[in-house]
Amino acid sequence: MTEDQRRTLFEPDPLIEVPTHLATVVEPAPSLPPALGPTPHAEPSVDVEEPVVRRPNPWVLALWVAAAVLVIVSVWASTTAMAGQYVGYSSSAGEEYWTTPDFIIDSVKSELAPGGFAIGLACALAATFVHALQWMRRHP
Repeated sequence: MTEDQRRTLFEPDPLIEVPTHLATVVEPAPSLPPALGPTPHAEPSVDVEEPVVRRPNPWVLALWVAAAVLVIVSVWASTTAMAGQYVGYSSSAGEEYWTTPDFIIDSVKSELAPGGFAIGLACALAATFVHALQWMRRHP
């Protein structure tokens, strides 16, 4: 790098006007000393790279956990609600089933299970999408 190139890189351009209130703050960068070349006793510097520790994104992990829990709980709720309603129809104590809180619980489970299943699948899809974006960023 020549002296002229160094001056243009590290000194302010005289054609650019610096406001007076900033003139005291802006100082020209010090000029670099000329290259002296390698010294005979200089040891080569080796940059030791730190090992890259990759930690999982806690939000993606939460999405995967939520997806698994929602899908499993929804399938369980749907099957137990249906089984409970069929027991109410077929047992000799069917009249008692329809008047107990079990009927209400099974009704609520059968109403919420499809929505929970859909939200669980959406969580799994979102987590997969985030993984795809991360992979695309690492492998341009």
